[in-house]
Amino acid sequence: MNDVVITSPDETQAPIDSGMAKRCTALKDLLEGYDQLQRKTLIRDTYIDIASKLRKVGERLHQQTASYMLLLQIQRLDGDGAILHAMDSKSVSRVRSLLGQFRQAFVEQKENVPQSEQQEWPNLLDGMASLTKELQQHIEPVWSSYIEDLRRGWQVDESLLHGQMLIKERKQVFDAYQVERARFIDAVRQAPGSQAELDAVHQLQQRLETLRSKMDLDVPPAVNRFLMASGRRGASLDLLTEEVLAWLETNDDITRYRITRHQGN
Repeated sequence: MNDVVITSPDETQAPIDSGMAKRCTALKDLLEGYDQLQRKTLIRDTYIDIASKLRKVGERLHQQTASYMLLLQIQRLDGDGAILHAMDSKSVSRVRSLLGQFRQAFVEQKENVPQSEQQEWPNLLDGMASLTKELQQHIEPVWSSYIEDLRRGWQVDESLLHGQMLIKERKQVFDAYQVERARFIDAVRQAPGSQAELDAVHQLQQRLETLRSKMDLDVPPAVNRFLMASGRRGASLDLLTEEVLAWLETNDDITRYRITRHQGN
């Protein structure tokens, strides 16, 4: 007869309880690791957001500050001092103070600084944005006025030149003038943020003044009428006066022009 072995319920349950405990411990560790990862991710995202916003606001402020410092060095064309007067330093001092407050709060609160009750972070952003706007409002009218002064050194009434476009050499000068003028307009849309940008504007100014000096803006009215008519349907003989003929002999080749027999109106 075989012996029947009867085991105690506690003896069979022990391995099961031990395995379950291990699984629970592993799950607990996994969840804690997940929570830590989430926490670290949140901290990282907060730091990235702070850095991104500070960079964007800082770049705009840096652009205006650089322009401000450059314009302080530019003298008026009439020699009567600088084109820009120094701005009140209170706004700069305020931003410097706000920056100090934020740095202290960041050291103490780290990633929690955006939620600080003292609002150091939003106050700093607002202060920087306000200073940027104030600088821009201080700079823009001065820069615009300076550019208008520069323009007067080379700007011409183009209607006085249209009749001369049949003269190859003069057309080449006018075409080059138009190219440089377009470059100048593009270069001065906003105040320069670096010495290189300012130098580029002054170089364009010099080239335009040189081209302007090569243009003949004192063409007699009779000559201008003849040139305009010749460029359309041909100039009539009555427009070819002695004054016109003398000017053409000095400045161009008369044989290149279309002359018709009909009388001008």
